[in-house]
Amino acid sequence: MNQNQFKTLINHPNPVLREAFKNPKNVTKLDLKEAQLYELPEEICYFKNLQELDIRRNRLVSLPKSLSMLKKLKILKAGENRFFEFPMVITSLFYLEELEFRENKISRLPKQISNLINLRKLSIGWNNITMIPKSIENLKNIKKLDLQNNNIENLPSTIGGMINLQELNLKWNKIRELPDSFRKLSNLQNLYLAENHFLEFPDSISSLEALKELDLSWNKLTYLNGNIGKLQNLLELNLHNNKISNIPEGFGNLINLKYLSLRNNQLEKLPDNFSCLNSIETLDLSENKFTEFPQQLCKLQNLRSLNFRFNKIEAIPKNISNMTGLSEIFFGSNNIQTLPDEIKDLENLTFLGLTQNMLQDFDPTLFYNTKLQGLYLGGNPISDFPVNLKRLKNLKYLTLPEIIEDHRNKRKILSGIDVEFQ
Repeated sequence: MNQNQFKTLINHPNPVLREAFKNPKNVTKLDLKEAQLYELPEEICYFKNLQELDIRRNRLVSLPKSLSMLKKLKILKAGENRFFEFPMVITSLFYLEELEFRENKISRLPKQISNLINLRKLSIGWNNITMIPKSIENLKNIKKLDLQNNNIENLPSTIGGMINLQELNLKWNKIRELPDSFRKLSNLQNLYLAENHFLEFPDSISSLEALKELDLSWNKLTYLNGNIGKLQNLLELNLHNNKISNIPEGFGNLINLKYLSLRNNQLEKLPDNFSCLNSIETLDLSENKFTEFPQQLCKLQNLRSLNFRFNKIEAIPKNISNMTGLSEIFFGSNNIQTLPDEIKDLENLTFLGLTQNMLQDFDPTLFYNTKLQGLYLGGNPISDFPVNLKRLKNLKYLTLPEIIEDHRNKRKILSGIDVEFQ
């Protein structure tokens, strides 16, 4: 760098670059996000020891060729710019370990992306990518790959070569099926396939024994493969907003499952061995077609949260008292007419949702020994004010039916409680 170049660079209009160019060899991290940059200077190559470069949220459409001289660069964040093509110079950054290129406008990845053999994390979601090159199999060190919100219809058959992949995000694409090689991703722990076009549960997923989290929500699944029961390390499963009408017996083998959402499907019953899901803590069965409360649920003693809204049950079984771990239950928008006395045994109950049912009265004494903080009774035909509500010593939030008279006086009686009438 000659004297004239030095004077030019230390007078750069960007204050971060202006300061950095004073001692370029000492710069290891450069934060240029939201700097209103239209281009990076060719002199970026003077930062020989640069390890992290953040150029997110600018107005860049290209990158200088001199970027390839940054041999120590490990992290490049270039998301939320105006790239219509993937800058080829990036493919020469052989020591790159993390590349973030989300929210641009690229439609394809070059096959030379395979040059980045040291990549651990690649984020290229929120673009217009339609196809992933077969060469991606060479990225064998990648642990996290984010391809969400693109226009991908098919994955390459070579994807099974990404043997160290632990997290794969393919949400909001147009994928209908997975290649058979997908089953080779033996280290995959988190898989997100929501908002795609799956009609069937991909059988290749059942081979992913390390899987801990699976999201197949917002697809068009009508049934589940019984092999899903092979995923015995699964902790979280999202299947909501599909068209599933039947749960296979193999489902009961998911003995480590802690979170399960089957909201908004077509379920009328559960398999007998659903009661084997002993680890489950959060369960969402709302917006289905149950006309009776499934007895299998009463054996889930570790269940903490149950959402059963928008079904068609008329009664809650007496043996709900077995579900002693429950802290919140939501029964809103059913046809429940009475509550069993045994509900009083749910001593850990904190929130109880009963809005939009057919209850004509409510007995607060059932809940004197609970930890009830939230009680939701709005939209029921309860005309008489439930006396003794004030004696629920932990109660903080309460909704009551609109038809109860003298709202102002009732709020006064229940001072200290947030009361709404619905």
